Amino acid sequence: MNWMDIVVIGICLAIGYKFVSAMMATPKGEATAAPDRKAPLQLDTRRPWYDVLGVAPDASRREIDTAYQALIAQYHPDKFTQHGEDIREIARVRAKELSAAYYLGCSLRPD
Repeated sequence: MNWMDIVVIGICLAIGYKFVSAMMATPKGEATAAPDRKAPLQLDTRRPWYDVLGVAPDASRREIDTAYQALIAQYHPDKFTQHGEDIREIARVRAKELSAAYYLGCSLRPD
């Protein structure tokens, strides 16, 4: 490998880096996230996680698991496929809220 090969490889790497950077950049007219949408698994701060799951604040991990499984079975969006879009959206929001509360509760109870 001579010095010309090294120069060509360096130039190709620089061009490739610029190309990939340009492809991954967000277009100027496009916003990065809708301001009125919540991030995934973001818990509604008006209700504590234990109220969302219907458990006591000092509930054990087993109680949290049981409550989550019962509620997600009731509100899972797949159970509402034959209902209207508005009902499915309510189920999606409720399932996300339940999941966020479950993950938060589990993170506080590592047992």
